[in-house]
Amino acid sequence: MLVVVLGVAPLATAAPSEGRTQGPCDIYMAAESPCVAAFSTTRALSATYRGPLYQLERASDRASLNIGVLPDGYADAAAHDEFCTGTTCVFSKVFDQSPNHNDLGLPEPLSFETHGLLRLIPFHLLDASLLPIVIAGHKVYGMYFDGEHSGYRNNQTANMPIGDQPEGMYMVAGGDHFNSTCCFDFGNAETDDTDDGAGTMDAVNLSTICWFPNGVGAMPNFFGGVPPDSQCKGGGPFVQADLENGLYGSNTGVSQDPGYVGEQYPYVTAMLKNDGTNFFALKGGNAQSGVLSTRYAGPLPPKPFVPNPADGNGYSPMRKQGAIILGTGGDGGSGAGDFFEGVITRNLPTDEAENAVHANIVAAGYGSPAPTR
Repeated sequence: MLVVVLGVAPLATAAPSEGRTQGPCDIYMAAESPCVAAFSTTRALSATYRGPLYQLERASDRASLNIGVLPDGYADAAAHDEFCTGTTCVFSKVFDQSPNHNDLGLPEPLSFETHGLLRLIPFHLLDASLLPIVIAGHKVYGMYFDGEHSGYRNNQTANMPIGDQPEGMYMVAGGDHFNSTCCFDFGNAETDDTDDGAGTMDAVNLSTICWFPNGVGAMPNFFGGVPPDSQCKGGGPFVQADLENGLYGSNTGVSQDPGYVGEQYPYVTAMLKNDGTNFFALKGGNAQSGVLSTRYAGPLPPKPFVPNPADGNGYSPMRKQGAIILGTGGDGGSGAGDFFEGVITRNLPTDEAENAVHANIVAAGYGSPAPTR
């Protein structure tokens, strides 16, 4: 395989380029909640990052190319287009922009047993040219997850929060591409690709699945959808927390705000933070304008309604394992969605830091002057 590197350096240690402004990881660092993982196919997430954003592999000759950033910090889509002309390309790797090198690649095949036979369903890499958008006047590419066994993962990470250690995270996702099955997730998951019980995951989810349509204590809705009698109002998508064995819009299951109809914007900021023992919070907002809205802030949920022998004490304390997932669930389920950027932090971010990060996302200019799709 031919590997071509496009002007990249792996560590975010250089001085900022002229005209580069601070990014989300600079804001979190100043608030003492540093990024331990940071991913984007559209832009650098700190003012000092000079490394690659993602790696392409093209079908014609299996050659690879690392796509870096322009002097102003946005992705070099011209190099992407030139490399993929006349053929198709996939995202073969998404590089971690933190110093931890927690890069994302293809997960192991999903395995299950039926009629005494072990069956494997392989994941597939995403077509890298399906989702062109404009950000601050630059053509760039997002990641289009089709929900058909598509996802990225790293089970051998460095410096990720584990156990009951606090963390925060956000992703910028598409608000007009989603589905009602589990799981279009980004965050912290099991290192063995298996459901290891309540509290072994902590990931932000954007979808219309209403896992506990009538609240915790009622029968879960394992098959997705939004039933007519559901407390999940409107069309969604909803920002929720995947804590394993349940998607939670609050500690009672669905959102406690009867007016919450979802994040109905072209680009969505979806945030989750969790102190690991007593508290979690969900926030959502329009990634193109305005401010964040707190969708829930309060206690962690009780044990799931349908118990798993591995559940232990439920969600308090959390038992995070430190794998990173994108577009997939902890035990391999896939969801549909669009991903543009996201980070995971150590420590619990302050509300002020989260508000500043959202303002930074808005200032980045998603969809400006207009999306190309």
